[in-house]
Amino acid sequence: MVTKENFCEMKVAEKEQIERLAQNPLIAFERKYDGTAAILDVNTNEDRQQFVGRGVLDDGTQQNYTDVFPELMPSVNDLIDSVERGEKHLDYKVADFKFVGEIVNFDENGNDYFKGIEKRCNRKKDRDKYAKEYPAHFVVFDVLDWNGHSLEMTPFGERRNILEELNKHFEDTERMILIPQLRDEEAKIELVKKTESGECGIEGIVAKGLDAPYGRGVFKYKYKDTYDVFWEGEYKPGNGRHEGRIGALICYQYINGVKTHVADVGGGLTDKLRDEFTILADTGQVSASKPMVFAIQAHEVFPTGKMRYPNYVATRFDKAPSQCVGYIGEKVKKPDEHMKSILKMTALDLKPKAITQSLDDWI
Repeated sequence: MVTKENFCEMKVAEKEQIERLAQNPLIAFERKYDGTAAILDVNTNEDRQQFVGRGVLDDGTQQNYTDVFPELMPSVNDLIDSVERGEKHLDYKVADFKFVGEIVNFDENGNDYFKGIEKRCNRKKDRDKYAKEYPAHFVVFDVLDWNGHSLEMTPFGERRNILEELNKHFEDTERMILIPQLRDEEAKIELVKKTESGECGIEGIVAKGLDAPYGRGVFKYKYKDTYDVFWEGEYKPGNGRHEGRIGALICYQYINGVKTHVADVGGGLTDKLRDEFTILADTGQVSASKPMVFAIQAHEVFPTGKMRYPNYVATRFDKAPSQCVGYIGEKVKKPDEHMKSILKMTALDLKPKAITQSLDDWI
């Protein structure tokens, strides 16, 4: 089964760090898509096919997207059929696997469109209608298990080899895509420039160590970084044309494990959102026992954890309040040990290791 520990937490890389990582031949770059993280968990022996999100519900279970995105499941069955048809040397049925990825909605220009995912994540009615209006794809970027073999301690480069051998089967589906990957230094630097320009619709970059086990050596760089906060229904009343509705949402994080008021979020709220949030708060639909999680941007985060000029970006249905965390003091200044070791490496220090294991080694 899937737990929150199966979701990798990425370390944040600053611009200088991502540029240095681009020069490292043992670091691969992938585009960061703006969707909702999910793990495809399949075990045909137990009759289990599900998309599980990173959010933890009140009863302690993981968020389940299987019924939220019903258009994805036919592609899962198509993948299994394609593998069993195409891999002639298999003398058994594909029984179980776990793929890590992102559920993404693409607009008419092929850019990821988070609003489409946001409209669907918490929807309980008209799901088929919204599936047609905002169809989702599952972008695969890692594999945790393949046919009874755990791959979590296998270096990422070898896990990627397995995914690339499976790519011909992903292509036989309508809604499963293997994320493109860059290893060439020039191509990685170009991706940094495109992300920095803000003109290409790229939310950010994920950098992954090819020699790292799952959950290690993964860094994210975002053109405009966001912070996750939670709201318990408290708000500052609006003035002027906002009189009678929300002026600013009083939002919290767990700073060093302590619930802390970090932001009064008024920027980025449309009139429609102010009206909707006012109703939710005044009717008790959002409260300390039923909080909401938001992604926000801020010009600055003070040493106390308080955010300067916070702006609403999106509502997050894929995270729980317990996952809205921050740190102050020594921990915020001390870089991750694995990050420090990788940043010390240069192309002159390293010779790329041979990544040779593939699908055949795991079946």
